[in-house]
Amino acid sequence: MIYLGADHGGYRLKESLKKRLTKERIRFVDCGADMLNPHDDYPAFARAVAKAVAKSSRHRGIVLCRSASASTSSPTRPGAYARSSLRMSGWRKGHDVTTTRMSSRCPRNVSRDGRPGPSYRPGSIRSTAQRHATPGDLGRSQASNMPRTRIVASVLERTVATAQRRIDALRRHRIEIELDLMDGRFVHAKSFGSDGIVTLRVPSRTTAHLMVDEPIPWINACLTIGIRRFVLHVESRGVTPDAVHNVRDSIDITMAIRRGTSLASLRPYVPSVNGFQVMTIQPGRQGNAFIQQQLATVRTLRRRYPRKHITVDGGMDKNTIPLAVAAGADRIIVGSALKNARDIGQRYRQLHRAAR
Repeated sequence: MIYLGADHGGYRLKESLKKRLTKERIRFVDCGADMLNPHDDYPAFARAVAKAVAKSSRHRGIVLCRSASASTSSPTRPGAYARSSLRMSGWRKGHDVTTTRMSSRCPRNVSRDGRPGPSYRPGSIRSTAQRHATPGDLGRSQASNMPRTRIVASVLERTVATAQRRIDALRRHRIEIELDLMDGRFVHAKSFGSDGIVTLRVPSRTTAHLMVDEPIPWINACLTIGIRRFVLHVESRGVTPDAVHNVRDSIDITMAIRRGTSLASLRPYVPSVNGFQVMTIQPGRQGNAFIQQQLATVRTLRRRYPRKHITVDGGMDKNTIPLAVAAGADRIIVGSALKNARDIGQRYRQLHRAAR
């Protein structure tokens, strides 16, 4: 059996590959992505392929992603040679990782029972000490094929002026930003309103975390300044599975969950969202106490949804970040630990090292 996985960089080639495998009557299983999403990343799909391949020595896996050193050849055209624009990784049973470069006609390199054929030319093989299960299994491994945890700075301010100063400071250090917005009803605290949002200047990769009861006006305001990533709360009265499903092709959505909310409430959103955000503090104010019991929620979500991004938000510092990563988080929101630093760049690097 052949297991296939690809992020947005290899999605079209994967779909072409599936057609060829079907034509050649070679059995395969598609481990995702299920649709073209420009913000997904290959480690989530690589883990799914690796777990499946590790179950039998007869299984083989192919993972496709666009390399940082992409060539001018286009993998989206059938029959195009991918060379350096795509990286294909095949996992063997155990902990060996084989990295190889093939063309989009790679079914010829595989026999009908899924075993490598005579023209199969692997690249370097190196032994790794980690299992390919979840980020929680990775520990502090530095293997290049493992997912890297993203550290994102939270911006929670009451006025537009202070928010803009904070955004500009983080932008100078090229730190990804999550803008926290509150209406004073969903949580007790209140930020500036949607009329203030339209005056902000934000980096293109900014995410808006909407702690509000009626998110539509806030989303529309964020769209006017180029924000296309949103964190919505499953507890919000204005958020429904149908509404999220209808906008999933135009914006990226992560569903957030607070302490005390059942994980069953997230199920209707699974097909439409990129991931989940677990609140490990009582939302509404930076500096609230870290709720360590919420790490059990992180572990459960990672086990149930290995291909989704899992974010931890609240109480994150150099001591708690390793706990969140070990539980399965691949995205960490940092607030006061970064805001109170004298040297933002140095503190950011320290937090990044804590996530490794």
